[in-house]
Amino acid sequence: MKLKTTLFSNVYQFKDVKEVLAKANELRSGDVLAGVAAASSQERVAAKQVLSEMTVADIRNNPVIAYEDDCVTRLIQDDVNETAYNQIKNWSISELREYVLSDETSVDDIAFTRKGLTSEVVAGGSEDLLQRGPDLRREENAGNQKRPIPPLVFRAPSAPVCSQMTPVTTCKVSPRKSTKGFPSGWAMR
Repeated sequence: MKLKTTLFSNVYQFKDVKEVLAKANELRSGDVLAGVAAASSQERVAAKQVLSEMTVADIRNNPVIAYEDDCVTRLIQDDVNETAYNQIKNWSISELREYVLSDETSVDDIAFTRKGLTSEVVAGGSEDLLQRGPDLRREENAGNQKRPIPPLVFRAPSAPVCSQMTPVTTCKVSPRKSTKGFPSGWAMR
């Protein structure tokens, strides 16, 4: 997996997928406060370049939070359709973007492909789409045939089975009690 690129005569080296995903994001104050934002717009562009060249397998095999440490990561990884994943695992994020935007790709194709994606791959793909956003508007304005692009939507898994989580089946709101974290006068029970 390549985590380095040269841009404007500067070499940008990233330590892992987590850093690439964080620095490829558009500037947000929360990222700056957390110390994960790119130091400059050039570094952000470099991170987006590295991200666009990563494969679906690179991102799946290097989750932001380790499989062993997080119940949600386990749930997402275990829910991936291996048949769909095996068809796309060697695609770069740029190739995934081109596939999603292709006129030859049907809604059914995307529905099948999404089953082979993790949320981190979708996040990486959306960063790559955002980077290409101005190009998409120019193409649309150039008179190309317009067609709706179906969203990449994940179905919610049925009830998660995890020792650290229990599915919530009911939630009642009472205007009588107050609990920290809820607006005054409202509480969950």
